[in-house]
Amino acid sequence: MKFLLPLILLASSLAQLSAQEIFLDDVMSKEEQRKTGVYKLTTPQKIELENWLNRKFTLKEQAQAPSNAQSLSLSINIDNGKKLELSDNSIWEIAPGDVLRASAWIIPFPVKLSPSNDPAYPYLITNTVSGDSVKAKRWEKSSSGITPQK
Repeated sequence: MKFLLPLILLASSLAQLSAQEIFLDDVMSKEEQRKTGVYKLTTPQKIELENWLNRKFTLKEQAQAPSNAQSLSLSINIDNGKKLELSDNSIWEIAPGDVLRASAWIIPFPVKLSPSNDPAYPYLITNTVSGDSVKAKRWEKSSSGITPQK
């Protein structure tokens, strides 16, 4: 009996060894496990939770890119390139040094968002057709007008 539990745990672990499996210790930090209570689970409970997650969900890093990722596009050029509205209705303030470039963006075309190295304008909006990019920061619509996102 003393060796039965480790043997069951080993067999269960071996059954999970395929790629693309979710292992809580690999995908959750100690702090996340503490906040969610996962750290309190016994080993058999943790294995059962991992098995359930693997049957029901796919880990984001291993999932295919979302189908809507390619559908993001420029919708409206606001105030001669000072702001751009994208097809998801998000509004982006353009870095002053990139406004002239953005002012020429007047027809809809596909774009992608990625991080920039500028803390003041932490995103790049890239025209996926031309490869041209502008630095931006997100704005939110409010009932009193448009205000910058913190």
